[in-house]
Amino acid sequence: MTYLLDTNVFIEFLLEQENADEAGELLEKMSAGFGISLFALYSIGIILTRRGRASAFLQLVEDIEETGTVVVQLHLSDMSNVITAMQQYSLDFDDAELNYAREPHTDETAERLYLRKWARALTSEAMLALEQDFARRNKAGIFKAIKPYLAGGDDYEKLAGSIQLTVSNAKVTVHRARKRYGELLRAAVRDTVQADSDVDAELRELMDSL
Repeated sequence: MTYLLDTNVFIEFLLEQENADEAGELLEKMSAGFGISLFALYSIGIILTRRGRASAFLQLVEDIEETGTVVVQLHLSDMSNVITAMQQYSLDFDDAELNYAREPHTDETAERLYLRKWARALTSEAMLALEQDFARRNKAGIFKAIKPYLAGGDDYEKLAGSIQLTVSNAKVTVHRARKRYGELLRAAVRDTVQADSDVDAELRELMDSL
């Protein structure tokens, strides 16, 4: 099976952004099984060249050619389906295009893509609220340090040194932040449903969509 990756995965890695390490690991793991849509490749080219990284783009193109990575291109006749998906599921053009570009390679539907976008929006909202919580307590630096640990990680000695806490207190800080994040995410989901009894089911669907 060939998986078509989102433009943001490549951009995170090539521009060494916040999630560059995770993006790099994903690209390495899927080096023999991922593809890219031609639209996504053009988008990467535009972003990189505007930032003076034309050489990085050319290297990416060379790597794609050398590895035989699948490059998928939609036909003009597919454009009406892309627009329909945009309107029906509130997708951006690139998300809708990626959905239809990957159709021959996976069974993921436009509805599934919409659910993932919804899930990412809610998790981002909860993470922003958590960041604001720390900022209000003048602990923005601590939040920046522990953020990578919220989804995992166990090098607490390194973390403790960076925020000048004991290892034990660093663990407690991360544990409390994870708990607070869960509360904020649950509150964000609660705002999208009609009854409290629906929250748990929505949370499960959210996690399944990511």
